[in-house]
Amino acid sequence: MAFAILHVVQASQTSADPPPPAEPPRTPFGHTVAGAGLVEAETENISVGSALAGVVLEVYVPVEKVGQRVKAGDLLFRVDDRHLKAQLAYQEATVAAARAQLAKLAQQPRPEELPPSAAKVRTAQANVRLQQDLAERARRLQPTGGMAVEEATQRLLSLEVARLQLAQADADYALLKAGAWKPDLDIARAALAQAEAQVGQTRTELDRALVRAPVDGEVLKVYVHPGEYVGAQPGQALVVLGQLGRLHVRVDISEHDIDRFQLRAPARAITRG
Repeated sequence: MAFAILHVVQASQTSADPPPPAEPPRTPFGHTVAGAGLVEAETENISVGSALAGVVLEVYVPVEKVGQRVKAGDLLFRVDDRHLKAQLAYQEATVAAARAQLAKLAQQPRPEELPPSAAKVRTAQANVRLQQDLAERARRLQPTGGMAVEEATQRLLSLEVARLQLAQADADYALLKAGAWKPDLDIARAALAQAEAQVGQTRTELDRALVRAPVDGEVLKVYVHPGEYVGAQPGQALVVLGQLGRLHVRVDISEHDIDRFQLRAPARAITRG
């Protein structure tokens, strides 16, 4: 009976866990927050993309020049801009035409146009005097029977036509001397401004086709080559820049350690391996 009780007691007891084959890694500090991170440039990694979609014609910082230092504004690569250059040439010609049209209107009337118009006025005046003389003779001769009624009436009507022709010649001469109509000048100025705005817009697009370094730094990575098609997707990194004069360490910590994290607390970084 005693032997059976001893066997039951021993069977109910759990044996201790065996020791691990290797000691698990432990933090060297008793009160720390640990996490994995990466080393990056002081400015963080600046991913440079393209504002325009198209084929890359030139890369000014090829892959073999990774590590080269660039200044803000230095060219990185150029997207195909040949269609923009052709468009700019056409628009500049349109500006020249609009400017010439405005100058033409502003200089009206031409000095050469005034003498012929004045001559027409003098011719009309002479014709009025002639018709007045003929009409006066008709008035004297018709009552005495020296001129038929039809001929006298015709001379009076010719005088009226001559006076109307003189009035038209005077109006044409006054209109010519007045120069261009103000609304016509306003339309020409607006057309010139519109053409110049189109030129400015195309030049802006040409400048956007030249991708430049936004800041001083070093070329860290190049993901673009001549002949490749690039899009204008947000976040597409074609060239990566950074300032390596001073490095930053960025670490991701667990959300469970947030209450233990202290701003500006000393930190220690250990490279992997």
